[in-house]
Amino acid sequence: MRKLFVLIIFYSAIPICHGQTEKTTTLNILHPGIGLELPIGEKNSIEFNTGIGINYSYRSFDAASKNMLQFLFTPFADLQVKHFYNFDKRREAEKSTNYNSGNFFALKAFYDGKKIGGNVDPEVKQLIAFGPTWGLQRSNGKFSLRGSVGPIVYGDFQGNVDFYLLNFNISFGYLLSKGS
Repeated sequence: MRKLFVLIIFYSAIPICHGQTEKTTTLNILHPGIGLELPIGEKNSIEFNTGIGINYSYRSFDAASKNMLQFLFTPFADLQVKHFYNFDKRREAEKSTNYNSGNFFALKAFYDGKKIGGNVDPEVKQLIAFGPTWGLQRSNGKFSLRGSVGPIVYGDFQGNVDFYLLNFNISFGYLLSKGS
C-alpha cells in the first residue's frame, strides 16, 4: 500500500501539461457526488471523485456477507491515475476524443466511509482499496459515462486485508465544466 501512495504522490507532483487530455468537472448522478479530472500529460490524467456511493459488502470482513451479497450506502473518495491508450485510433476512425473519451488503464485507490444505510451489518468497517483497472469513458459535451473493472486489494483499519479478482465501477454524470 505504501508503494501505491508513493506512485500517487509522484503522479500528483508532475506539472499539469496541456495536451490531448482535458480538464473536466462532473456532477455524478449515479453515485451522487462530484468529480474532477486534470491532465498530467498528453495521454494521462488524474481523476478525483467524492460523494455518496451505492456499494456492496466485502467478503470476509462482514460475517453476514459471506452468505449473500449485501448493499450499502457510504461516503467515498476515489482517485485514479489514467493512461488513455487509444486516442490516435479513435481519431483515425473519426470518433471523438473530446472530454477524454477513450479507453484507459489506471491505478485506482479508493476509500469507503462508515455506512449510512443499507441491508448490511451495522458494524461494517471503513475500507481502503487499490489496484490496476481497465476502463472506458465517453462524453458528448453534456453527459459523461465512465466504467472500469480490475482486481483490487482491500483492507480495513483493523489490519484485515483481502483480494477481489474483479471490482466493477460505473458512473454517469453531467459535465459542469470542460476543456483546459
